[in-house]
Amino acid sequence: MYGGNIYASKNSAVKQDYFVYFKGGATYTLDGFTNGEQGVQWTNRQPLVWLAYPGHRPVIEMSKRALRLVDTDANNFYFDGFEVSTVNTDAGKEFRMAIRIGSLSNNDNSQERLSRYQRTEGHSNQSAIMISADASGKYWSIQDNEFYDIQRPTAFWAIPQKVLVEDNYFHDNTGGHQIGPKDGTQYWTIRHNRMTNIANYKDGTYAMGIWVYGDNTRGASYGYMDVVYNHVSMVSG
Repeated sequence: MYGGNIYASKNSAVKQDYFVYFKGGATYTLDGFTNGEQGVQWTNRQPLVWLAYPGHRPVIEMSKRALRLVDTDANNFYFDGFEVSTVNTDAGKEFRMAIRIGSLSNNDNSQERLSRYQRTEGHSNQSAIMISADASGKYWSIQDNEFYDIQRPTAFWAIPQKVLVEDNYFHDNTGGHQIGPKDGTQYWTIRHNRMTNIANYKDGTYAMGIWVYGDNTRGASYGYMDVVYNHVSMVSG
């Protein structure tokens, strides 16, 4: 969608409204010319709908770059049907998330059936999906994802408003918390999620299922959280 050695080429909006389909049978490495940055700085000038081709399960590996959508809004971002693996944990703390999206974005969806996020060991708010605190977008849905073999971070950590987190499967993770709505969040529904074989981290850091963060440090309103019909099964000890 943009490439070459001209960093400014990412500002091209030629394919802004395209849907991009990825076929299986190949591993796609997220890479590109980033002018020295550690993440692929995607913008709303590029296609924001990424889909697995029907009947395929493409793999995106992130050993070189994470996907960052934070310098523009990412309204109507849609990411469905992928397996995401090999997140670069040697990067700086702001680049250890597989997908980091600015929370001013609205109407975003992650419906990644059969997708997996593997081995993102580290700390400092490292997450498989991270929605940052730059603003408060609305109307997000995180549905039908699978998060597994994640070491210590949050599988999903976010600060937008009016969010549905539903029918996700978290298993064989250690440390951290599986779902982490941060301060300033309102009107979340967290339901029908399943968490099994969740263990404390090797340094003794406690693992948690759903972490509802109540410290209103940014002065934003917090509340109206509906957390129902979730299954959490921790490893003893």
